[in-house]
Amino acid sequence: MRQIPLDEEKLEDYIPALIEALIPLGDKIYFLTHDATLYYSEEIIAAEHKLKEPVCHAIRLLQEKGAVRQDMSVDWVWNALYMLVFIAWQQVQRWAIWRKSTARSTVLRFPASLL
Repeated sequence: MRQIPLDEEKLEDYIPALIEALIPLGDKIYFLTHDATLYYSEEIIAAEHKLKEPVCHAIRLLQEKGAVRQDMSVDWVWNALYMLVFIAWQQVQRWAIWRKSTARSTVLRFPASLL
């Protein structure tokens, strides 16, 4: 995630680039969201918070620009994106969609009113 630059001039490119980078990690994301023992690990909670912060910052900036709904909390948008990555990974694994086109087709055509 650190390799994806947050360029405020091209802010709209950040989330699709992030999703594209995370899709290959879908199995790990699935594990992290479904292993209940991790919910109680302070180390995992701290690491997740550290990972989330740049994305949440980008979400706040996108909300300020009107590109993402302002009436939804940052956490809600984060969770929607998190699940979008997982669903995209599932579809790539089933060959329903091509990995390289996933982020652009899923995010850019995804109705902004839902995020």
